[in-house]
Amino acid sequence: MHNKFAKAIVAKLVFSLMLSSTSLAFAAESSPVQKAFEGVKDQLDTLVTAKDEKSLNDVGLRIETFKKILDFSEQEAKDLKIKLLDYDEEKSPSFIYWRESAITRLNAAISHYEAQRDIISANKITNLEGIKDLASQFKDWREGEYIPVANEINDFLIVMQEQKSILVAKKRLQKIREDLATLQKSKIKGITPLNALIKKASDFIDEGTKINNVAHDLFWSTYIFANSSSTENASSTQSSSTLAIQQPLKKDTASSSESSASSTVSASSTIVEAAQPLSIKDLVRDSLSKLKDAYRIFIEMSNLVRKLLG
Repeated sequence: MHNKFAKAIVAKLVFSLMLSSTSLAFAAESSPVQKAFEGVKDQLDTLVTAKDEKSLNDVGLRIETFKKILDFSEQEAKDLKIKLLDYDEEKSPSFIYWRESAITRLNAAISHYEAQRDIISANKITNLEGIKDLASQFKDWREGEYIPVANEINDFLIVMQEQKSILVAKKRLQKIREDLATLQKSKIKGITPLNALIKKASDFIDEGTKINNVAHDLFWSTYIFANSSSTENASSTQSSSTLAIQQPLKKDTASSSESSASSTVSASSTIVEAAQPLSIKDLVRDSLSKLKDAYRIFIEMSNLVRKLLG
């Protein structure tokens, strides 16, 4: 290849593909909140089930462990609260009602952590059985009161995080298309396979978008409409929602939470071949898998374009 301009375009295309490939690692990362969530659970299980060592120091060690669990749990709840408060893109009364309800439950959890600290500070725990009982009661409270609201919020956050990943992928795809179109005008030989690959990557991103829209619909039907006391018409709220990346699946036909849930199940069964019912986490995981497939195509394209530079 002797055309310097063509080489510059090829180099630019390689750069775009490299940027797309690095996005794969970002999209695949687990949520820090989810990691913290699992960490607290493991520590609490260990504290409750640990064997008594009949040591004077063991009481103090377990109390200190429980304090750390409380600190970590409170930070987790505050982190979820901040993320909800920071999200102001959705203005519908139904969503705002759910968000305020979730924040109220988080505040109650934070107050509970403070009450547990008061028990420790008052030196009411003086033996191994006492700290194990306190930890056991805390575990039961956590599983019954805190985990449900945390799961709701985490479901919301992963749907939104995946939507951002999809938007990044779509922008990368558009940039690559523009560079490829310029390359085609240069009459460079050997670029024909890139057309099929870019189409394949686009299809994967579209599939990921559709699956994420199903996850979005499932979140709304499960948490927003099912628990909202608002009299707002469900179909108008959902169709005007800014949560969806593109026009959500069949939102204009949904007149109630029941019809929304029904369409969600139907859409899920046609989009994702898996055992039903799929959870929101399952759907987001499948959507992310489609994005990974698209990024793998970008890497394959990058390898082919590099050969053109040779």
